[in-house]
Amino acid sequence: MLPDYNLDTESFKEMMDEARHKIASLYPEWTDYNFHDPGITMIELFAFIKEAQEYYLNQIGDEHKLKFLKMLGIKRKCKKPAQAIVSLIVDDDYHLFKGTKMLAGSVIFESYQNKYLTKNDVEFCFYASDQIHEFYKREQHKGTQSIRMNMLGNNPTPNDMFYIGFRDKLPANTDLQLYLGIANDPMNLRNIISHFDFKPLASLSFEYFTKNGWKTIEELEDQTYGLVQSGFIHFRMNEMMIETECFNEKGYYLRVSVIKSDYDCPPILENLSLNDLQVWQIDTLIEKTERSWIDIVNNHFQIEFSTSLAYFGNSEVYLKSQGLYYELNTFEKYLDEAKACSRIMLDINNIDIDTIDALLVVNSRSDFHKAIIGIANGLPEQCFELEDEWIEYESFEIIVEETLIKNAYSQWTKVDDFAQSGPADKHYVLDTVKGSICFGNCYQGMPPEGRIIIIGYARTVGENGNVSAFKINQIFGDEQHQFKVFNQKMATGGINEESLQDCYVRAKKRISETHTAVTYSDYEKRVKETPGLAISCCKVINHQENVSIESEGLDNQIQMVIKPFSNKKVTKLSQAYTENIMKYIEDFRTLGSQIILSAPVYISFEVYLYVKIKPHYRDTEKNIRKAIDTYFNKYEDQFGSTVYYGDFYGYLESLPYVADINTMNIEAYGNGLKRDKSGNIRCPANGVIELGRVDYMYNIGD
Repeated sequence: MLPDYNLDTESFKEMMDEARHKIASLYPEWTDYNFHDPGITMIELFAFIKEAQEYYLNQIGDEHKLKFLKMLGIKRKCKKPAQAIVSLIVDDDYHLFKGTKMLAGSVIFESYQNKYLTKNDVEFCFYASDQIHEFYKREQHKGTQSIRMNMLGNNPTPNDMFYIGFRDKLPANTDLQLYLGIANDPMNLRNIISHFDFKPLASLSFEYFTKNGWKTIEELEDQTYGLVQSGFIHFRMNEMMIETECFNEKGYYLRVSVIKSDYDCPPILENLSLNDLQVWQIDTLIEKTERSWIDIVNNHFQIEFSTSLAYFGNSEVYLKSQGLYYELNTFEKYLDEAKACSRIMLDINNIDIDTIDALLVVNSRSDFHKAIIGIANGLPEQCFELEDEWIEYESFEIIVEETLIKNAYSQWTKVDDFAQSGPADKHYVLDTVKGSICFGNCYQGMPPEGRIIIIGYARTVGENGNVSAFKINQIFGDEQHQFKVFNQKMATGGINEESLQDCYVRAKKRISETHTAVTYSDYEKRVKETPGLAISCCKVINHQENVSIESEGLDNQIQMVIKPFSNKKVTKLSQAYTENIMKYIEDFRTLGSQIILSAPVYISFEVYLYVKIKPHYRDTEKNIRKAIDTYFNKYEDQFGSTVYYGDFYGYLESLPYVADINTMNIEAYGNGLKRDKSGNIRCPANGVIELGRVDYMYNIGD
């Protein structure tokens, strides 16, 4: 353990007393120790300075705190942009650029990717097996109200189908994105899937109708993971759609067919549109694109871009050769409105560079042409103020001029600090709180010399981007096309720069958490975190009640009972559930441990009652059943519960409309039950109570 040094050990009074005591031995002729003496005044001054020095020497500065956090593998969080799903209603087909700006008041959002918008949005949809069960028409909600329908019924089975109808055919050989808003389970237990190889709970087929009948969509990316969470389905149809009639409804159809289903809860659709897209709260001022491949057409290099800045902004071109970027002033830029892209073309006869490794194109807003931060002088520890507190950290990049090579630039690397930087490393530190960039001191990090040019720059307002529903309502800078834009749900995910104090709180919390599952509660916690699953409850089961696994000599075996959340009374542990849990917990289990998963044993309880009811109460029969259901509901998510006869008797007797209980019997059926003389029933450790038959009779008392 590191020693804890305290440099601030003396108070001002202790320093003065020590100095006074030394006066007699050092200067015997000094006899006046009162406050009016000039010598005492000087001692007080030096004592004050010493006390201040000791105080500041004993403090740990922000720079050191950041280093300590880095040793723990923790980095202070930068501003993060909010995200939202917006819906667009258009009068004609239109290619929307990536980076198209939308406004929520003064807050700017940008489209996350290119989008083909169509006036031919989803017209109607329905779920059908042998007949139509649920039907929805877009005109019913006028484009702003959400849907609420079971996509595949209450209990999806093979051959259940969901049909999506259009009044006109969708374009073939075009990248399309269909957004499906899927409602979460009622208890909001389902974990979001992100960066996890999730095995879908159902096998689905996506098809469209052609002249040759129903054809499977081969080019498809399903971000809903089998309709368990909201997301986009990216697809491309290789053949032309034709009109057909399904269940007496004419249209051009897509459909989703169930091949195999292990859903815990059936998917409930809240939103469906071809014209929904993801936006994030970011304002890109400068963007860079580097391509390692270049197509040659008639002695010309050609490259296409499909971003808003590339089409409407300024462009600069650099050729990369042997790690350096050479500015190129002779190039041609064409705008292809039909393909919704800009095209950069270079004449190879005008290029005198022998080897070209890549092409760097920097697109910027018109008022940010060649954004030069400043001119570096080669001295150590240079800093430049950007005068912007809303810089988005990840997007910021720079190149620096090479003074010895004409028109050449090198790209510098952004680092957290210069601790690992050497004298020749071209590193810089971006401080988004102060809005500045700093360079090294010659020993740690090379100092730059020459022009510093920004090639990547975006802004975000962090938490202020979490705007309310229907606040994003305007397309910025496109007066030619009339769009109706709205976000049905609030933008989320925007966070401000994390303070150092908040970072320390997060570090302490992280230190107290264990990555590897050690205790039973660790395993239960990790299982409940499995992405894509909605787990109602889980428990590690001992081989014998109140006897640890270790004492049985099976310390490497972890047996878990898991109950998925479901609208069914009895739920099984499907193969997909088992595979996802085992895959997720693999990163957390201790070496050599063996995980065994099982479904609960359901214990069926039956209640038989004969009660006397007080007069003047209505709906007594219904109220008794409701009260019994309420009592047993508390056992739904508990393993190994004990139902106490006396407790249940007292509960019923306390109901305001019950005068007396003449007879009460509780029966239970299942393996591993234990009943004592008092009528109490104890379930096995992996048992869950299921309320079955309830019979009751009553008469009216006085």
